Amino acid sequence: MCNHSIQFHDITHNTMNILIGQNIRKVRELRNYTQEYMAEKLGITQNGYSKLECQSSNMTIDRLTQIAEILTVTINDLLEFDENKLFNKKELNNIGGG
Repeated sequence: MCNHSIQFHDITHNTMNILIGQNIRKVRELRNYTQEYMAEKLGITQNGYSKLECQSSNMTIDRLTQIAEILTVTINDLLEFDENKLFNKKELNNIGGG
């Protein structure tokens, strides 16, 4: 019985990691940032960064925070990616910024 809940948790955790990685990639591409650029900002190799997007490597909350800051979005934006919301926020920031 316990094994099933652990397996379900692992599946849910892995699925969430994959979605976060896909969302990070989408936002990165919308910003026209390369994996090399992101890796340099994070102080890791391009291969290490690629593993974060592909979720071959576990994402920590600290790393997720760093990525969100580089992409100038919130962690919630990365967790609940909505391209329209991101563009509307960007337009609002441009209007407010002059």
